[in-house]
Amino acid sequence: MLIEIIRRLKRAGVEVLYWEGSKHNFDALSEDVEFKDTIFHNTYDAVRAIPPKNIDMASIDPIDKNLIIKLCRHESQILSMMTGVDYDKTPFLRKRHVYYEYLKYAHGLLKFLKPDVIIFGDVPHIVHQFVFYIVAKILGIKTIFFRLTQVHGRLFFSDDIENYSAFQELFEKYKDKEIFLEDLSKDIRKYYLLQTNLKQDATPFYMEKSYREKLKSTTQFFSKPKKIIGHIRQGTFLITSILYIKSLIRRRRVASLENRTFSGLRMKYEAFKSQRIKNKFKQEYYSLIKPIDFSKKYVYVALHKQPEASTSAMGGVFTDQILMVDILSQSIPEDWVLYVKESVMQWEAPRGELGRYNGYYHDLKMRDNICFVDAELDTFKLIKNAQAVATVTGTVGWESVLRGKPALIFGYIWYMYCDGVFQLEDVSSCQKAIDMIEKGAKPDRNKVLKYLYVLDKLTIRGFPNIRYQKDSGVTVEENIANITKALQEKLLT
Repeated sequence: MLIEIIRRLKRAGVEVLYWEGSKHNFDALSEDVEFKDTIFHNTYDAVRAIPPKNIDMASIDPIDKNLIIKLCRHESQILSMMTGVDYDKTPFLRKRHVYYEYLKYAHGLLKFLKPDVIIFGDVPHIVHQFVFYIVAKILGIKTIFFRLTQVHGRLFFSDDIENYSAFQELFEKYKDKEIFLEDLSKDIRKYYLLQTNLKQDATPFYMEKSYREKLKSTTQFFSKPKKIIGHIRQGTFLITSILYIKSLIRRRRVASLENRTFSGLRMKYEAFKSQRIKNKFKQEYYSLIKPIDFSKKYVYVALHKQPEASTSAMGGVFTDQILMVDILSQSIPEDWVLYVKESVMQWEAPRGELGRYNGYYHDLKMRDNICFVDAELDTFKLIKNAQAVATVTGTVGWESVLRGKPALIFGYIWYMYCDGVFQLEDVSSCQKAIDMIEKGAKPDRNKVLKYLYVLDKLTIRGFPNIRYQKDSGVTVEENIANITKALQEKLLT
């Protein structure tokens, strides 16, 4: 889909100077005569700070002290992002050197190419792409990225990870306009009714057990007997077995700071090892949980699965969720508690072993007013009985506002200007928010409806990749057309 979008942009007069990618058809694309003047860069090389073959790093000037100092506030973020591609416990000194190589390449290339804009297919959160993003900001080069909102099937375009002022400005514009449910588009109206009908299950598809089961299958060497019997009955057992054996033999690259090329069999083994590590983290967590007491006043703290863009890029310093919990623990009244719930995806999704460490949950539970609860506990029940919900940038914050509960957020997200959302950064701001909540502050339903109206105006119907097409109500062709049109409009403003 994205290849077709770029083709259409090029045919509309957009010059494509540089293109980074990694899918199976990316290398073949670099031979396409339509892009004969484009510099192609494979992601597996980019993440290791290896430039494209037609770029000589020796010709690029070294970075200087001033550039490093200008970007120093991002260094801890960048080191955190490196965790997502560090499978070899790379020494700190090498990581720092790789970061400087990213800086050198991004700064040199952007000064040479002088692009008008850089387009990202998501919030830039793979480490080298994030470096391109922050260097572009320093050089005054426009950036555009698009991301799926919590309203499924709606894409939002932005130029700044920390600034969603378009929502704030449009919300202010409509402050005196009365908004009714009928004013919303059909898909958003349907979403709102689903989220506010407490008798319906509003669990996102990626948290459903059926989806989680698919993730678990990556560590299995053989299919389940039921599936094998199905292939035998359909007469596809032999061909499927041959294809599976070939996939186990075939070697493929892995996005990593070090050069990693694994066979399918080795990848299965690595996934199996990773799952064992995640299972140990899960055991540590469950050794610390306590039965929940809904009669107590509490803040529901929903932890993010890590490493992910929702914290590594959009969370700033609160990529360290222990810092968030520490501030909350210091800020709540003596008779309140924090009910902290881990994301089950931390123990089931790929790379989850890179987002925690042995003893993480012991470090997190630093005070008596912090209580871990069963990770399988219904999140909507926790929202219903909470005084407030806390998250860095998670979907749970938006879900709580829709259900009339205040949200305490620590990062940067499109819904951060909605009524009932408190943006926090320290104990002082947290205590002020808690004080307001104690006095009865909660989301105003009409203002939340108005914010959805703003969302309707600022988003398009679409999805970032095929995984999110389900229930979006958008075909692939419509998606390509919608994104292309939106990008053309953004390029002209």
